[in-house]
Amino acid sequence: MDNPIGNTIHSATFAWSAGGGFASVDLASGAAHFHVDGLVINGTSFSGTPGPVPAVTGTLVCNAGTNTEVALNMNNSASFDAQGNAQSASRIANIPAPCANPLFLLRIARLTGANGRWIATGTERSID
Repeated sequence: MDNPIGNTIHSATFAWSAGGGFASVDLASGAAHFHVDGLVINGTSFSGTPGPVPAVTGTLVCNAGTNTEVALNMNNSASFDAQGNAQSASRIANIPAPCANPLFLLRIARLTGANGRWIATGTERSID
């Protein structure tokens, strides 16, 4: 079952869970980084592993569900290790002002047929 974010970002086909992690985006400078621990599939034969997903990329979504929605990717991807750990630091260019209701997603990277599907998002948010 699909669980889309906004108008265009579809979810992956498996349920995922994470042991922990964090993400940060400076909306003024575009500096972005994330670290995730134990991001793994729940159920199926891949349970407890990242399965066939080799990597993720971070995506900032501004103005989700509106006519001005924009999804902006970090300029690199991060490989998973066998336990579902990954981290990345880079920049996100062209962040609009305002970036209302910002969301940060981890999306599948480097997997034909599934690229861009989201598998995780933060549950707590702070805006300074």
